[in-house]
Amino acid sequence: MNISLGSRTRRRSLLRLAALCLSALATAPLHGAITTQGDVSLPVGGQGSAMIGATAPGIVAIDGGSQLGVTNLRMGETFGGVGLVEIAGFGSQLNSLGSGNRIGVSGIGKISVVDGGRLGSTGEVTLGDNSSGYGEVVVRGFGSTWMGANNQFALNVGGSGQGVVIVEDGGRVQTATLAIAAQQRSAGGSQGRVTLRGAGTSWENQGQLSIGQRGDGELEVLDGAQFKTERGQVSIGASSSLARGSLLVAGEDSRLTFGGQIYVGSEGSGELRVADGGAVESSQGQLRVRSYGVAQGSVEVVGPGSRLTTTGPIYLEGNSSLAIRDGGMVSATYLTTTGLNGPGGSIVVDGPGSLLSLYSSLTIGSAQPAPTEIVASQGGRIQLGASQGILQLFNNTLRLDGGSIGDASAFGSLNSDGLVTGNGEIDLRLNNGKLGRVEVAPGQRLSVGGTINNAGEIIVNGGALDAGGSVVNNGMMRLNNAELRVGGAEPALRVSSGGQLELGGQHARLDADVTTSTGSAAVLGAGLQAHFERSLLNAGALTLLPEAAATIDGSFRQEGSGITTIGLTADDLTPSRAPLEISGEANLNGLLNVYFADAYQPTYGEVFPVLTTAASVRGRFSQTQLPSLNPGLSWLVEYDDLHAVTLRVIGQYGSDFNADGLVSGGDLAAWQSGFGHDGMTHVAGDANGDGTVNGGDFLNWQRGYQSTTAATSAAVPEPTALLLALVAGCVLGAARDGWRRRR
Repeated sequence: MNISLGSRTRRRSLLRLAALCLSALATAPLHGAITTQGDVSLPVGGQGSAMIGATAPGIVAIDGGSQLGVTNLRMGETFGGVGLVEIAGFGSQLNSLGSGNRIGVSGIGKISVVDGGRLGSTGEVTLGDNSSGYGEVVVRGFGSTWMGANNQFALNVGGSGQGVVIVEDGGRVQTATLAIAAQQRSAGGSQGRVTLRGAGTSWENQGQLSIGQRGDGELEVLDGAQFKTERGQVSIGASSSLARGSLLVAGEDSRLTFGGQIYVGSEGSGELRVADGGAVESSQGQLRVRSYGVAQGSVEVVGPGSRLTTTGPIYLEGNSSLAIRDGGMVSATYLTTTGLNGPGGSIVVDGPGSLLSLYSSLTIGSAQPAPTEIVASQGGRIQLGASQGILQLFNNTLRLDGGSIGDASAFGSLNSDGLVTGNGEIDLRLNNGKLGRVEVAPGQRLSVGGTINNAGEIIVNGGALDAGGSVVNNGMMRLNNAELRVGGAEPALRVSSGGQLELGGQHARLDADVTTSTGSAAVLGAGLQAHFERSLLNAGALTLLPEAAATIDGSFRQEGSGITTIGLTADDLTPSRAPLEISGEANLNGLLNVYFADAYQPTYGEVFPVLTTAASVRGRFSQTQLPSLNPGLSWLVEYDDLHAVTLRVIGQYGSDFNADGLVSGGDLAAWQSGFGHDGMTHVAGDANGDGTVNGGDFLNWQRGYQSTTAATSAAVPEPTALLLALVAGCVLGAARDGWRRRR
């Protein structure tokens, strides 16, 4: 924040005029090394007020170890008055023992303390008292001091006018309280600036520090200088909507320490900036960044070695902001943002080495918050407690752009009812609440170090989501041209009752053991090629929309409560691949539901693969719901226990085993070849698709044969007699084979 100190042209002109006038005046020695020039009135014996430059230029020089004592000091009393005082050399002193000290009342007043000189003050000192007044004090050089004559004093830099204090090159100041721009800001008035510069330069303030309380105030601690306020609060831009306050701590070894609370912004705008290796430290206070109405409170920590540390908490209120960039660091017990009406605030941790370190938790938002965004980007990190730290997100946004958030143990948690999005690492457990949303965009990878528990919505669109432990989905999870990888001791994705898993786009990859529970749903979108790199267990509703296909590297198991729904089109007629391709074992139960997405009517003999497996098929679907067929046709569900399940369109009775369109003696021969064996298919005489060729299949053949050869039905043997003869023949044949082997 750059603060203009009024009409510099007027101030410079008056100082030049004072110099010209003083050069024409005779020097009047007083007590040896105390000299005066111009409009100067000093008390006799140190009792009374000193008036320097009341209506015209006046100067007092104190050197050579001389000392001057006054009750009150007033400089630049009127608009045209210019008062100058210089205190130079060790032992040289000016002590003001009263409480009405005014430097630049309505005119200009300046005091220079150099080369070991000392300025002593008591009570209250104001620089720039009235709106036209300008007051300045410079404390320069090792041993040069400004402190209480008997005890510390209260200093106002910029009363209703303009005030400046410069402490540099080892100068030292002690105050009881310090107010910079304390009065109501008016046109051209109530402006103050305090600058500390250089190694060895210090300021000790015992009580309250106010920067821009009602006007424009600025405090700079630069190039190794030190500022300490031991107790009482620090406020920056505090008490007026017109107030603006700025605190800058910059440069290696520059430091501001405080022991109480620090407020940045409130009714006015406040800015705290730490840069270039500077430090702001608190032993027990809290930092509260506040924004009301149009006011703005902001904290920025920038650059390697720059740090803001407090053993207390940090509060961000309203549209306030915290930015940590380019290797800066902020450390606190915990951080909480609270919502107010109006625009929301932000937390940004950006750049390699940038760190927000919290001993316990980070809470973003409240029950009715203003929207707040927290961003960790380009190597920036948010570090929670040493173990089990918590990030609580309410209706706000956590955005990762190459950054990370976590704790040392990865046992902490991110509890979100807001938006989590971007590309980065969350070294925590992620609990996504009912109002929570996780978004991963194309080209992004969001890595969660712990487990994921989702009751809200997870959308991965063209990106990748990683989990270091199991994923439980009680809400909605959508993967569109996306990838999900689950690691840890239990690399599982479980879709719980009420949960939904939707896979869409052209491809989806799931590296997890996937389980759909009773009451859950998993949908593979039309045209999708899904790759399950582990197993799939379905106890819920699994739906493959038309032209969707799934490759399962592990096993496939469907429980009794499971439903597999497959949408077919004419293009699925004897396709190059089945909708389900399984590398492991297929263990079947539950319902198989098949429908045609178009108006296609299958014809006799057409075959539609359901699944294939490189291992074996165990069990059967306990129920089937298949599309209606034209009269005279029926479905046969064929189970090849070695590798496949297919749907075949057959005649009404299903006994045309050789598929020549007739139920004839050739089909009876096919039945005979498979009779008594398990694991048979339709071509081996299994008419009802139960995998076994037995008498029931013969009865099916007989009904089909009779329906097509009614005219010659008398020639057909009675079923019981023929069946007994065939069974006897098969048994006799088996006995003869055994007898031959024994011989």
